[in-house]
Amino acid sequence: MEVIPPVKDSAVIKTVSDTAKTVLENPEQKETGSVTGIEFAFCNEAGTQLLALADSLADPSSLTKSFSDERKLIPVSFVKKRIADKEDNGRQTYYNFEKCGGYFFETTSGKVSHDSSNVLLSEKFLKERKLVSLVPNNSTNIPGPLRMRIEQSKARKIKKFKCLGQIDNASCFYIIEFERKKDSCLAALVYINKEKFVWLNFPAKYNDISVWRVDDGGEFGVDYYNLLTVFEYKGIIEIVVDWIGAEGFSIEFLREKGNEFKSMKGSYRYAAPL
Repeated sequence: MEVIPPVKDSAVIKTVSDTAKTVLENPEQKETGSVTGIEFAFCNEAGTQLLALADSLADPSSLTKSFSDERKLIPVSFVKKRIADKEDNGRQTYYNFEKCGGYFFETTSGKVSHDSSNVLLSEKFLKERKLVSLVPNNSTNIPGPLRMRIEQSKARKIKKFKCLGQIDNASCFYIIEFERKKDSCLAALVYINKEKFVWLNFPAKYNDISVWRVDDGGEFGVDYYNLLTVFEYKGIIEIVVDWIGAEGFSIEFLREKGNEFKSMKGSYRYAAPL
């Protein structure tokens, strides 16, 4: 990436989005936000059946699309609201799928991935947006001038990072963990285009057991943060991210607003090892 955007964001550390903070501190809270037409789910091992994470859906039959493991839209159909088996262990994972209750969907062609959380979408939601193609980028380096601008923006050196993908040669997404300053920790998601940086910041206080997530050992774990999909909505970017922790997955639907991402909807699925 050669284009370096001007600095428009503040170096002041913002707090983590309200939805993410609430979900991480209170895993039993399954849904927040008021955006309709997008819901979160998990699937069976074969990737042919899904269960919505929401405890209540006003119109489950309106959710007719999901994403394949190749990030392509595939059709799904609502079947029924299923009752949990008495042997359900509470884990919202593919290996406990058959015992879980909830709003039950099936793919009518194609398969979704059981390696990440899944998304359910309505036709109305999709008609209001453009689905943006995301190109994988496994680069192990950030170009020098861009790295300098990122570090200047946060007044910290980059410790670890992962490129989550790019839209074109001048637009991409990174998840970054910065060097610690005493007990002040910072990680951030950043979207970079020709004009600006757009941030979602994750500030935290250091300890050697749990900083950002339960039992993370003081490491953010950039390899466990994933970008599921990207939309363009009225000239701005919307994304769905999936963050894997020791006990579960935190999923968020984020919308660009100025130089920050704002959480529009979030969910959590419990996946702690037995």
